[in-house]
Amino acid sequence: MSYSFNRDDDKNVVVNGVTFNEDLTELIRYPEDKKGTFYCVPDSVTSIEDGAFFGCRNLISIFIPETLYHIGYGVFKGCDNLRNIIVEGEGSGYRSINGQLCDKKGKSLMDRVLLPEIDYVIPKGITHLTGFDNYSMEKYSDCCDCQHSGEKAISVYGTVRSITIPKRVVSIPHNLFYIFDKAECINVDGENPCFKSIDGVLFSKDGKRLIAYPVAKPCSEYTVPDGVEIIGERAFSNSIALETINLPDSIKSIERYSFSGSGLHRFVQPKNQKRICANTFEFCQQLQSVELQEGLKVIDDYAFDSCSALEEIDLPDSLMIIGKSAFDDCRLRSIKFGPKVHSLINSAFAFNKLESIELGEGISFIGKHVFGFNPIQKLVIPDNVKVIETQAFDCCRKLYKVQIGTGLRYISPDAFSGCEKLSKVTVDRNNPKYYSFNNIIIDRFTSEIPPLEKVELAHPELEGLKPVITLLPEGLVYPNRLFTEEDGVLFVGRKLFKYPAEKKETSYTVPDWVNDIEPYAFRDCKYLEEVTLSPNIMRLKEHAFQNCKSIKKVISPRGITHIGYKAFDSCDNLRQVVLPETLEVIEESAFSCSENLREIELPDGLEEIGDNAFYNCSRLKSIKIPGSVGTISKNAFCKCQGLKSLIIENGVVTIEKDAFVNCQSLTEVHIPESVTRFESGVFAGCTRLKKIILPNTLDAEEGVFTKCENLSEITYADGEPVTRLPNWVFSSFRVDL
Repeated sequence: MSYSFNRDDDKNVVVNGVTFNEDLTELIRYPEDKKGTFYCVPDSVTSIEDGAFFGCRNLISIFIPETLYHIGYGVFKGCDNLRNIIVEGEGSGYRSINGQLCDKKGKSLMDRVLLPEIDYVIPKGITHLTGFDNYSMEKYSDCCDCQHSGEKAISVYGTVRSITIPKRVVSIPHNLFYIFDKAECINVDGENPCFKSIDGVLFSKDGKRLIAYPVAKPCSEYTVPDGVEIIGERAFSNSIALETINLPDSIKSIERYSFSGSGLHRFVQPKNQKRICANTFEFCQQLQSVELQEGLKVIDDYAFDSCSALEEIDLPDSLMIIGKSAFDDCRLRSIKFGPKVHSLINSAFAFNKLESIELGEGISFIGKHVFGFNPIQKLVIPDNVKVIETQAFDCCRKLYKVQIGTGLRYISPDAFSGCEKLSKVTVDRNNPKYYSFNNIIIDRFTSEIPPLEKVELAHPELEGLKPVITLLPEGLVYPNRLFTEEDGVLFVGRKLFKYPAEKKETSYTVPDWVNDIEPYAFRDCKYLEEVTLSPNIMRLKEHAFQNCKSIKKVISPRGITHIGYKAFDSCDNLRQVVLPETLEVIEESAFSCSENLREIELPDGLEEIGDNAFYNCSRLKSIKIPGSVGTISKNAFCKCQGLKSLIIENGVVTIEKDAFVNCQSLTEVHIPESVTRFESGVFAGCTRLKKIILPNTLDAEEGVFTKCENLSEITYADGEPVTRLPNWVFSSFRVDL
């Protein structure tokens, strides 16, 4: 026999195509397409790792040495033709019975190696069956063909038509049988003390628990016998032929996943059921009618998730809790909540067809994404609602009107993100926390109390708003926060708070008396093309001009020291920014994705360029980085594909990871003597780079010049050619030094 032997990138060993760890004690992966019907596991192996033989359909027999003590999850899943497993001697942690893999005592049949037969009889002597746990299911489901969209079931045992359980089996897991997607009948030996079969359906011996209904049982309707109290976990999962289920009044509990992926068209809740458990009807894509009974208190997480035919449901007044994603991705057109529902948890009704939402008098909390992606047009938030979390109504693209009551105490700034037609927002004037101005929801308390000498009355056009009064510790009473409006722009003291996104003017000059611009102040302005900033502004805060699609030019007089996080992110038409000499910091992603930015001059004295600061500024032609910038941060100029001229002045010390990745127009770069360190990938993908001059002393990490195919000349500043850079600096291509 001949062997091929090599090492892979992870220091594992590959022998005849089979991957092992370095000392050959762990079998990691047997190739799916490897030819041969028999395989002998080497004597050195003590452990077979998760999924090692997954999908190896050529294998018929396998020999396991007595040295083996561990078999991982899903080891033989997808080995559809595996018929015989032989275990050597008695020293192993396993044994073989009729070609089946069992525990050492021969009492427990290993779930991961059930062999396919048309009529499958569990071997005599077996007392326990081990089920497929969620870990192994989820880990390998992506590799299998599933019968239903979104299903996590694994159809490995497609040849099994019937299953027979012998008399000594006393333990059966809840999630074993639903993977047998062709099974029509489950039989039980009449002497079995724990289980019985009625018409091919598996029950507990006392008949109070229905354990498993065969997935492929050819019946469109089934009546659960009277006296059954519990429908077990996954009992009817994947039974796509089943359209109607008749449940007796004796039912007290229907466990999770009970009907997931089944073909049910209609469900009538039993009278004594208080809870619909998690995932009970998940992916029941034919379910059209659900009748819930008074007395139901809980609908758990994902209970009706992805029931794509469900268009209406009446929630009983007794209902108290609705779990996360309970009705996610259904087709509900309206919903009305009873008085006892107090919280709506994340994504509970996202991706429906809701045109009408009637929030009950008990709801106080609306969580993340609860009503996202619904076609609702009008919304009334009643007085009892206190909290609206992030993106609660995101991408409700038809929503144009929102009324908010007196009780709201917190609303996330992005609660209505993506609501493109939202044009009218009103807040009840008696709300002590918020009020609305120009369809903006304003927090009354987020600003500092103004000094005594600067207290002024609010602008008279604020729709008769009464000033909020706060009792200070010293016993004096002052207005807490005062807003003024000038030409439709909202100010708080000397801060510019909000410029209306729909304001039609194309240019704006910030008044000289303004000394601060609040976060998001100009974000999403559609028509603004040119802005001149006040000379008294020292800092542009985060997101200040983000996504201003029309803005072309920003003039910043002397005074600004900081440009904040994403201040000019995604300003698609921004072409020119005039930066003042006082600028010290350009923060992370400040100009990222401003694809038309062509001209920007970084002032002497600039100290910091943040991560991704000019990421994907694809038309930026030239940049000079002053020596005052000690470090060029990671991805700072990544994907600046039009960058032809790069000047780095003496004084820069470090160039961080991927700083100039994919700057495909660069042809020549001169690195000054002050630079002592290149992190990985600095110039990776600079495909036209031909020449680079390096300092005499430089510490460079791997992949600095990856895919620089045209790089042919690397010299030191004194003109001497570079001869001592390690090969891994150039990664996968050859450079002649």
